[in-house]
Amino acid sequence: MTLEKLVRVSLGVTAPFNLVAAVAFAWPSTWLGGVLGLPTDVHPFYAYLSGALVGLFGPAYLWLALSTGLSRPLLCVGACGKSLAVLIAWGLYLSNDLAGVTAFVISGDIAFAGLWFYFLATTSSREEA
Repeated sequence: MTLEKLVRVSLGVTAPFNLVAAVAFAWPSTWLGGVLGLPTDVHPFYAYLSGALVGLFGPAYLWLALSTGLSRPLLCVGACGKSLAVLIAWGLYLSNDLAGVTAFVISGDIAFAGLWFYFLATTSSREEA
């Protein structure tokens, strides 16, 4: 499997996870938010806004996975976003402001970010399909 194919598969895999996470962030007091250890005392504005922003990336990742060429700027934004999510989650976990299960689940994003940053660093736009 080529590196580009692996990136496309990873984009396709992460798309539905972002949509599930968006639902959990938007409605943290539901069973899904409870399973992920999300705090329930979040103002609806922040819950809906974070859910919307996380959810926005789901279709973007799917679009990237299925497009004929990979948009390097969008892939970079996605890799930065996933890295930031992990850094924020672990910072909050280490300060006892976030449940360990939440930090653990979000930690999977570092694998996607690392793969995408590696792809961006080792390929040029001319090498893509």
